Amino acid sequence: DYINKKNTLNTTCSVSYFLIKYLNLLCYI
Repeated sequence: DYINKKNTLNTTCSVSYFLIKYLNLLCYI
């Protein structure tokens, strides 16, 4: 269960990171 939680957290962080990069790209346009 702990490992599963950690994986979920990592996925969430990756998605957040991707969204932030994407938003930054939009800001530069």
